[in-house]
Amino acid sequence: MTSLFRPRRILCVCMLTLAACALAGCTAQTGLTDDEAGAAVARDLDGDGVLNDVDLCAATPAGEAADASGCATSQLDSDQDGVSNALDACADTPDGLEIDADGCTRVLAWKVEADPFVSALLDLVPAQYELDSAGTFQQAQYEADGLVALLNLLGGLGGLGGGAGGDVEIEARIIDESALLGERTTLVAADVSGGDLTVEGTLGVIVELTQFDVQFAEGAVTWSFDANVELSVSGLLVLSEAHFVGTATGVLAADGSSITWTAVTGTLTGGGDALNGEEQTLPLEEVYVLDENDPEAGLMPRWTLAAE
Repeated sequence: MTSLFRPRRILCVCMLTLAACALAGCTAQTGLTDDEAGAAVARDLDGDGVLNDVDLCAATPAGEAADASGCATSQLDSDQDGVSNALDACADTPDGLEIDADGCTRVLAWKVEADPFVSALLDLVPAQYELDSAGTFQQAQYEADGLVALLNLLGGLGGLGGGAGGDVEIEARIIDESALLGERTTLVAADVSGGDLTVEGTLGVIVELTQFDVQFAEGAVTWSFDANVELSVSGLLVLSEAHFVGTATGVLAADGSSITWTAVTGTLTGGGDALNGEEQTLPLEEVYVLDENDPEAGLMPRWTLAAE
């Protein structure tokens, strides 16, 4: 009696086993596997020489060599910036930065028609600030030829020099048109002669940026700065100085083309002609007042994004 049921029991076990294998995707000993439609297909579907079970890139383009993981160079992205190694010109882009099509950190060039630091000391001086997409300062570019023209035509130099009389000859020249963070940079120098100047030497326009942080968050912009600009003779006798420390807040235009500053806090400490010959400290709110003729200009010169 028992022997009659044994073959049926074995048959049932085999059928259950086959069903379980079908559900689990068991691999036959032939080296083939079943695809979703149940058809037998090769285990190296993309033909890159790496079997599917160890292939990390299952669709290697035809004709491209794959590594041991089954990935071609065009499929790898070592710095995970969204640009494949084959196209990435900057293979070690830091995490969290906006990048361009070449896989490099985007540089934003913001133009300002009146630099808020140098212009406070020496009339109108346009500038351009370069930042990467995260707001990290790269450099400041100044239109130093305007400073040269200003010094060459400066009629009040005698007052700066301690009451000079007679004709004063000035020969100004550009030393450097860019400033880097933490470096003391002489933008323009001028050799002065003639008159009865009580000082002799080379007049220099010097700028130093020791803090320059810009942060963007949902249309709001915060700029923290520490900048010093001075007019000195041979780097020793300071004729005029303006030291700015503060924070400006503003809004980014909807199309990202400009920043309008709406508030500024901090101090301006200076002496000489920077503050009418007196050494004093003023709140920046009193220095950068709103222009009633151009309310949209904000408290500080507006920044405009330069064309890429």
